[in-house]
Amino acid sequence: MKNFDISLYGNIILDNVYYVSDYTNGTSNKIERKYTAVGSIGNMLEVFDLNKKIQIVSAVSDDAQGQRIITLLSENMNSNVSIDIDVINGEITSNAVIISDLTENTRTSMVEWGVCTKLQDVSKLNASWVHIMYLDTLEELSTIQLKELSKDTIISADLCLGSHTAKQKDKIMQMTRYIDYLVLSDVEADSLTSRQKNGVKRRYSMEEAASIMAREIKKLVIIHSPHGSVSCDNGGKTKTYPSEFISTKGLNVLGAGDLFASSFIKKMIDTGDCDSSIKYAHKNTTSILKKRVL
Repeated sequence: MKNFDISLYGNIILDNVYYVSDYTNGTSNKIERKYTAVGSIGNMLEVFDLNKKIQIVSAVSDDAQGQRIITLLSENMNSNVSIDIDVINGEITSNAVIISDLTENTRTSMVEWGVCTKLQDVSKLNASWVHIMYLDTLEELSTIQLKELSKDTIISADLCLGSHTAKQKDKIMQMTRYIDYLVLSDVEADSLTSRQKNGVKRRYSMEEAASIMAREIKKLVIIHSPHGSVSCDNGGKTKTYPSEFISTKGLNVLGAGDLFASSFIKKMIDTGDCDSSIKYAHKNTTSILKKRVL
């Protein structure tokens, strides 16, 4: 019997967010507003119901960024959330400077990856569903550990990087056979599946990329974009899902991918139905983002 409904495992990061009204590269930009927040895992917590028992497993340093993450989580948590974050001396907490352009609804990030990328112990995880945050940044998590975890746990994972080395690509593709649900953006999917031959780069459509990624997946791959998503199961069955594109200016779109993944997981835990869960993920993400007009 598992103690939690879901364990959120992996990257936790301190986001230092700066809003500008019209970002221009190479010059000074006026800051309209700024704040700090817990990114990645913190973004996902915005979606889950209070009646879900949630376990957070990650690591920070004993630096100022790590202390800020612990403080922010402690101030906003309820009794159903268990915070199991190791504090490591002498390391760096993952942190980011994020510039959010309110004119274009886009963001630019500068990230300093820290101690959470070294996570490798999955023995603490005690939930019927484990979601791995930013799998492609976890340098020391092994396929063997993932295989062991998958024996009695549903595993989902998402990615973060828009560019991957050949070694990273190979490792991710080896791990997918132990992942039930892989959720990634169109940019991440392009990085993993595009190939270069004779100096010419071959890019695939979202449908083709989903089909490639799903060949070794346990159950389902979902590739999402602001315009919709594509899913493909391990039998090669592909589905497309439209989404309402948000054209309203002045929105904070930070963490949209995290919101999508957590919305999908929330609905899956409640219903077990992939089709309705993907539709809900689009609807709920759009609803949350629309409320963020500044």
